[in-house]
Amino acid sequence: MTTVESDLRLVSADVAILDDDPDFVRLAEALLQRNGNRCRTFSEPEEALAELAKRPVDVLLLDYQLEGCRGTELVLPFRKAAEKMEIIFVTAHSSPEVAVSALQSGASDFLTKPLDEGRLIASIANAVKHAGLVERVARLESHEPTDFEGMVGRSPAIQTVFRTIDNVAPTDVAVMVRGESGTGKELAARAVHTRSRRNNGPFVALNMAALPENLVESTLFGHEKGAFTGASGRRLGACEEAAGGTLLLDEICEMPIDLQAKLLRFLQEGVFRRVGGNQDIRSDARIVSATNRDPLHEVREGRFRQDLYYRLNVVPVDLPPLRERQGDVALLANGMLAELNGRYGREFAGFTPSALTALEAYDWPGNVRELLHVVERVAVLNDAREVTESMLPPEVLSPAPAEVSLPEPGPNPHSITARPPSQPHATSAGDGRGNAAPPEDEPIVPLDELERRAIENALTRLGGSVPRAAEALRVS
Repeated sequence: MTTVESDLRLVSADVAILDDDPDFVRLAEALLQRNGNRCRTFSEPEEALAELAKRPVDVLLLDYQLEGCRGTELVLPFRKAAEKMEIIFVTAHSSPEVAVSALQSGASDFLTKPLDEGRLIASIANAVKHAGLVERVARLESHEPTDFEGMVGRSPAIQTVFRTIDNVAPTDVAVMVRGESGTGKELAARAVHTRSRRNNGPFVALNMAALPENLVESTLFGHEKGAFTGASGRRLGACEEAAGGTLLLDEICEMPIDLQAKLLRFLQEGVFRRVGGNQDIRSDARIVSATNRDPLHEVREGRFRQDLYYRLNVVPVDLPPLRERQGDVALLANGMLAELNGRYGREFAGFTPSALTALEAYDWPGNVRELLHVVERVAVLNDAREVTESMLPPEVLSPAPAEVSLPEPGPNPHSITARPPSQPHATSAGDGRGNAAPPEDEPIVPLDELERRAIENALTRLGGSVPRAAEALRVS
C-alpha cells in the first residue's frame, strides 16, 4: 500500500448513500465500511432528507439520475437540511456535460459506476478535508474584530488596516496615516499607540493646521523664559511631553517648510532645542504623522521636504473612505444609534431596511464623521422604535453631485472650479456661444499640460482619491 493510500484510509467519515439501485448500495457500503467509514443508506429522497436533517453526515453519495428526478434538483434541499454536508454524485452514464452539470450544482466531486475503490476513498477523504477547510475559514472570519481600539468595521478594506496596525504597533518605526477627512486618522494613531509597548506612556496629539505659524515651533519643541515677547517662563514642547510615548503630528503637510529641517533632525538624532535654548534635549517619542493630502504632491510642489517624507512614511496606513467600505455603513450606524440612545434617552431598536438602503447608497464625502452627525441629528429630532427613511436628512436621500469643470486658461491655470449648472460662463466679449474671450496676451498652454494640471489638482482637492477625481473630471 502506498503512503498516499495509507493517508487516505486514515480519514474516517459518516457517509450517507442515496441510490435506487440496491446492488450498488450494498457494494458502496461494503467498500466504505472496509475503509473505516460509517454508512447509512437510503433509496427514497424524502426519507433521506428527513433523516439527514435530524442526523447530518459528513458526505452524501447521491445518484445523479434517481427514478423520477435528477440528483441536481436535490442539492438545494439537502443543503438546507444539512448545511455542512459535502455531496458527491455517482452515475452510470458519464459524459462531460453530466460532470459539468454535477459540479456546477455544488457537488464536491463526480464518480462513475462501477466504483473504483481507491477513487471512492480518495474522493471521500478530499470532501472531508474540504469541509474542514471551509469550517476553519468561517471560524477565522468570525473572529475578525469588528471593533478595533474604537475603529469599527468588518469590510476587507478596514480589516486590512487593522492587520497593518497590529503588525506595525509593536515596533518603533515611524507611521504615516493617510486618508480623507473624517476617516478616523486620530483613532488609527491611537490604536498604534495602544497596541505598542509604549501604551503606558503619554499620547500627545498636535494639529499643525490649528496652530498659528509663529507658535508652531514653540508648541512642538517648547521655549525658554524670555525667548520671545510673552514667554514669561519655560514651557515644555510636545516632543518633550511625549517622551516614552507617542507623538501624533496631525495635518503634517501644514508644517512650515523652515521648521521641517528641525523636525528631521529630531527624527534622525532624537534631540531638539527649545526656542531660545542652547542645550540639546533628548526624547525617545515615537512619531506618528497624519494627513488628508497627497504628501508626494506636496513634495513635488516644494511645500514638503522629500527627506522628511521618507523619514515619516516608513510604514503607511491608508484609511479607506467610507464609500469603499462595503457593508460597514450599517454596522457603524447601528453602533452609533445604540450609543446615542443612552445619551439622549431614546429607544431606537435600529433602522428600517429602506433607511439602511438609503444610507448605504449615499457617497459620504465626510466619511465616518458625517455619518455620526447624520445619526445624531436623527436621534435628537425623533423618538420612535425604528429610524425610517423619512427621518434621514434630504442631502442623504437626494444628494446633489457637484460639477467640476476643467481649468480654463487664466491667471491661475491650476484651479479646478466647482460650478452649479445655473451659473454659466461670462458672456461678455465672447465668441457668440456664451464663452468669454481670453486676453490677447494669455499664453497658449498645450492640452496635455492642461490635462495633467487638472488631474493633479483634482487629486489634491479630493484627498488623493482616484475614483472621486475621475468621477469629477468625467473620465475613466
